[in-house]
Amino acid sequence: MPEIEVRFRGVIPADVEDPGAKLIFYQEYLWAFKESLKTLRRMVRARTPLGSSHKLYHSISYSMVDLTPKDAFGFLAGSPQFEGKVYARSETEVTWGIFATPYTHVCKYADAVEWGTKPHFPPVFGPDSIHAWVGKLELAQVAWQIAIHISKHGTRPRYMFRDARQQFQASRVLERNFSTATVRARSQVVPVEELPWWAQF
Repeated sequence: MPEIEVRFRGVIPADVEDPGAKLIFYQEYLWAFKESLKTLRRMVRARTPLGSSHKLYHSISYSMVDLTPKDAFGFLAGSPQFEGKVYARSETEVTWGIFATPYTHVCKYADAVEWGTKPHFPPVFGPDSIHAWVGKLELAQVAWQIAIHISKHGTRPRYMFRDARQQFQASRVLERNFSTATVRARSQVVPVEELPWWAQF
């Protein structure tokens, strides 16, 4: 299964000591990481061949896991850490929790599209067949001809994940999102000196 893994470990500035302020930074970093994964998914989808069913396009999804250490009461006990991936969903999954992703289609031929194939005879009819990819019932003859062509020549690789990873790294999306998140968090955190004297205790 082609996929791109992304990891992030954020640092809450040393001058932020209030648990409420730390939570603001954590939430902003969480937003930045999720937006980065969505951008990466868009980059992969932009390179994905559609076919008539758009099955492969809709199978490209993302998931993320929060690895931030927390104490027994659920308060942050360390730096925010997130791990995620963008991948082509090849089997039905149920995603629970705050990182739930919308339902996407399942596609079993993502590997063949990403890396290409040697000559082989693909299935002509069925749910994951050339006929399903081509679409209309009257195009069964076209599906048969495509299958014969693949049996002689194989398929060329599309490298949609590889090229999207390179664009994602070159465009520095993750760094820009976290820079924006830091600025947004700073704007929400009120320094102790600006609080009224009675709220500082």
